[in-house]
Amino acid sequence: MSMSAMWCAPFTALVFLSALARADEAGDWKARMQAGSAAMDKGDMESASREYAAAVKIAKASFGEGDDRLFYNLEILGRAYALSFQYELAVITYMESVSLGEDKLGMEATELITSLKGLGEVLRGLERPDEAAEHFRRGVAILEKAGGKDHLETGHLLAGLGECHLALGELPEAQKALLRALEIFEKKLGPNNPYVLRVLRSMGDLGLALKRPDVAEAAYKRGLGIAREVYGAVSSDTAVCLFGLARTHQAKGDHAAALAEYERGMETWDKAGGKETPFFADCLEGYAVELDAARSTDEAEKLRARVQEIRAKSGSRAPDK
Repeated sequence: MSMSAMWCAPFTALVFLSALARADEAGDWKARMQAGSAAMDKGDMESASREYAAAVKIAKASFGEGDDRLFYNLEILGRAYALSFQYELAVITYMESVSLGEDKLGMEATELITSLKGLGEVLRGLERPDEAAEHFRRGVAILEKAGGKDHLETGHLLAGLGECHLALGELPEAQKALLRALEIFEKKLGPNNPYVLRVLRSMGDLGLALKRPDVAEAAYKRGLGIAREVYGAVSSDTAVCLFGLARTHQAKGDHAAALAEYERGMETWDKAGGKETPFFADCLEGYAVELDAARSTDEAEKLRARVQEIRAKSGSRAPDK
């Protein structure tokens, strides 16, 4: 055997062993991703988060920061964290995904949209609407520049942006974004889609903020019809629209109608298994006001005590409507 052959033999073996190791690592990554997907399909978001997080570790160690698999892995891990109520981890993961995508694909890559939207939704739920609005706004700009002015994803981003403007008290901006989102959803999905319902609920909230209970009532009534058609008479979405109508009657000074809608909303929420969220506490508080007006002060005080308990237990607010 020549000297060169003697040197090449161990080197070739090392290359072969390294290739085998990379194949094993790729197989481990794929297995973790498949396990995460299976857990997510079952609704087990905590297990999905663990599997996707393990896959991220493998991807970082084996594939490197520039690998497509890591970018995709981070994006779906952020979603799993959000769905398992690990909101701060979701924010960190989505931000890492965006940063990696910017470095690999550029600042205006449409591949960033999913992470930008996810990041915006989580920040909005954490009551950080100013930060959330930045990501929604950036996503809209990227899609519009890419020719996606009427793209469905543009509608989702505009809906989130409108809700942020509403939370910040920026009512003209909220109206503009929500109307555009509504137009896109109706055009792409039809008039009775759940995404149309989401915007109508926000339009109802906007109507109340603008002191236009007539506008609010029209939005909530239409939303109620969609909720009943899509989800049935007993659902949290149906209850949310009933609560909106109750608030509308309150704004009009019609206490009897407000009390009746709150009662229907509470009954529907309970039957649907609605959770005791900060949103529900706000509704209980409104209900208590109407009970006071009806001179049921003892029941009203019990509700206010329940409101305090819910708010005391609530940490960072998550999307709850």
